[in-house]
Amino acid sequence: MPDLDYDPRYPVGKFAKPDPITPDLRVGAIADIADLPSELRNAVKGLDYEQLNSPYRDGGWTVRQLVHHIADSHMNAFIRVRLALTEDWPTIKPYDEKAWASLHDSTAPIEWSLELIEALHARWVMLLQSLNDTQWQRGFRHPENGPQTVELSTLVYAWHNREGVVTVSTMASIHLAQTDDEIARCFPVISQLRPALLAEEFVDRIRTQQSEGYQLAFLEHEDTVVCVAGFRLQTVLWSGRTLYVDDLITATDSRSQGHGEAMIQWLITFARNENCTTFSLDSGTHREQAHAFYFRQGLRITDFHFQLPLK
Repeated sequence: MPDLDYDPRYPVGKFAKPDPITPDLRVGAIADIADLPSELRNAVKGLDYEQLNSPYRDGGWTVRQLVHHIADSHMNAFIRVRLALTEDWPTIKPYDEKAWASLHDSTAPIEWSLELIEALHARWVMLLQSLNDTQWQRGFRHPENGPQTVELSTLVYAWHNREGVVTVSTMASIHLAQTDDEIARCFPVISQLRPALLAEEFVDRIRTQQSEGYQLAFLEHEDTVVCVAGFRLQTVLWSGRTLYVDDLITATDSRSQGHGEAMIQWLITFARNENCTTFSLDSGTHREQAHAFYFRQGLRITDFHFQLPLK
């Protein structure tokens, strides 16, 4: 069942303030901040030029912009902590994230921001590890969000770390199945949607469909295929060039984790890059949870699909 409260802007879920914030939570947050530079570098390692310049969700930033945003955001966070430690609850100045992401330097090589983040986080961690209990309770005032202690700010940015890495990692984890082995690895998931399929016939069936224009995309999580989409590009009289989804399924034990959302957004980006004017799919009338999920992605019911079995 898809997570109907899932928001593509927050792939690991919205931040929830723990109560109380314990020393162990602070230690864990510092560890997350220390780990981000290497995790982010690993996440972008496999991305090509097209992937870096593709939005990670429909209407969102490109992966390149996201990497530069993490650098921008964490520079601001580091400065806010330093202000909080040296002034009496200063009021900090927010910045316009969208406007910053649209500046020309957001097209720069991501290596520049990766190196900046590595140096920045080294100093940030060094500073946080030196704080005593009194310093953790110092803070700053945000004009919109109100007062925030250093310890709460640290937990917020540890969450921000995970959000950024998950977003980029997901983008790097979706591929088109090209080899027989990649196709075969998709069978356990797609068979949950198409139970009549036989494992021994699956690769040949897909190869036949590929010769007719079908493409098979899969999303990997922890080296396991967790979401599969079969689709084709076609031009039809009533809508022009379109990406039509034949099959879309997330493994039962991997739902409510944003994988289906990530695949939908990847497909929409693929369609835009192929100059499609529409994105469409059919869904069985009994799949009510899937319908709710599709509505959340902005899809709408526009037609009835009629079928006559011939055998």
